[in-house]
Parts: sequence; C-alpha cells; structure tokens
Amino acid sequence: MVQPFFGKTYVFTQPDGSEIKVRGWGDQHYAVFETLDGYAIVKDPDTGFYCYAELSENKDNLLSTGVKVGLQDPTNLGLQKGIRIRTESAKKKALEARLKTGTKPRYGDRRQPSKIKNTKEKNEN
Repeated sequence: MVQPFFGKTYVFTQPDGSEIKVRGWGDQHYAVFETLDGYAIVKDPDTGFYCYAELSENKDNLLSTGVKVGLQDPTNLGLQKGIRIRTESAKKKALEARLKTGTKPRYGDRRQPSKIKNTKEKNEN
C-alpha cells in the first residue's frame, strides 16, 4: 500500500557519516526532499552525496549541482527555494516506479467496488 508523506522531517546520512535534516513530500514511488530552509536536494549519482538541486531545462528532472548540502550557502549558488518538476513528469515517474514494483495505483482499487456494484445492478434490471 502507498504510504504518502507531506512535509515529514527525516535525517539523511551522507557517505562520510555526516547527517542532514530534510523535509519530504511524496510516497515510496516518487518523492521530493528539501533542506529545512526550502532548497531541493537530490542524491548525486556520481558521488552518492545529497547535493543541492536545480531544475533541468525541460523542467522534467531535478539535477544535482554537485554542491553537497551544507557546504555552501544555496543563495550564493543562485538557487530558488521550493522548486519542483512539472506535475506530468512527477506523475509519470511515480507510475513507472509503481510498475517496476508491481504496485497498482490506488484509484484502481477505489473504483473497482463501484464497478462491480454497477455491473450487478445492470444485470438485475
């Protein structure tokens, strides 16, 4: 079952053992995390460190700046607070993750009982 979270605080551990406090929104299929002061972060695919993020040109991805969280003031990097990818891209990423894990979207579960009920009512008339 999907476990959504909204503004929940977590402690992430960097590869060097240092810890950073972050806030996240999403579920196990797609989530966005930011520093407590509102700057998006991502795990850098090359280093494994959580770094400040910037929006890709097409606004479909958050990309690592390569600057580890806490090492520089993000305002000096020209970053904006609260950045997010396009809604359509987030939905697509969540669906792809669900398909990889074999998890059905919740809307299918909610609609199924009403479909059965409607079919029974039609058959009875």
